[in-house]
Amino acid sequence: MEIIEKYGRAFFVEILAYGVPLKKDGYDPVSLLDEISLVVSTEADLDVEAVENRLRFYAKDGSPIVGIACETESNVLLFTMPGEEPNFEYANNILDVLFNVVKVCLDSNVFGDFQPKLNQESVHSQKPEESFECDGDFSI
Repeated sequence: MEIIEKYGRAFFVEILAYGVPLKKDGYDPVSLLDEISLVVSTEADLDVEAVENRLRFYAKDGSPIVGIACETESNVLLFTMPGEEPNFEYANNILDVLFNVVKVCLDSNVFGDFQPKLNQESVHSQKPEESFECDGDFSI
């Protein structure tokens, strides 16, 4: 958890934006996604759907919250959002998923080298928001 303390808020912003780095050849994608699925469904009380190398998390009413894709070629877990705009109604759920995914990766010793692209100053700056595209049908 030293890495989280060192980078603070910027760490989680960066992980959500660029994904969770994984150790090259240091993990089994199926086992990792199974562990993440179990922990998130228990700790965050969300429904989980597994599709190939992807997980999709849903609220109990069936509303899509966030997805994760395990990109083995680049050794990263990427977060995806359903729809064109993030639904801030589910911000707490997204943070729960984010925190639990990072925790599983750290506890399983599969968290790779973290090369920050942001710093605390850039997280707190007043720059205009960047736009990004999301998949509308949760195809991640």
